Amino acid sequence: PVLKTIEKRGKRLMDGIVIIFKEASIPVCMNGYPAMFSYAIGVEKVTDQRSWNASEREYYLALIEAMLERGVMPDHDAREPWFLCYSHSEEDIDTTLEVVREAVKTVKR
Repeated sequence: PVLKTIEKRGKRLMDGIVIIFKEASIPVCMNGYPAMFSYAIGVEKVTDQRSWNASEREYYLALIEAMLERGVMPDHDAREPWFLCYSHSEEDIDTTLEVVREAVKTVKR
């Protein structure tokens, strides 16, 4: 069940990221599908380039740097989706969420 597995893990990752930002009282807008998603920080909705430009891109970049230092490799461009594949395990999702949580706690807005 490759596609169902990717969907389940991707949904868990997307939901987990949203929860982490909500716990930190940081608005986040999740876009895409469980196998391929992106998010924007500091905005509630992204529908075009203008609304994406209103997001906190510098903060996003700082978070990405913190994640890279901890072994998670999202793209520096917030418009570039995170891609999941079948080889991403439940443990990979757990680790990624731990790294996102740690980055959000340590990187100042």
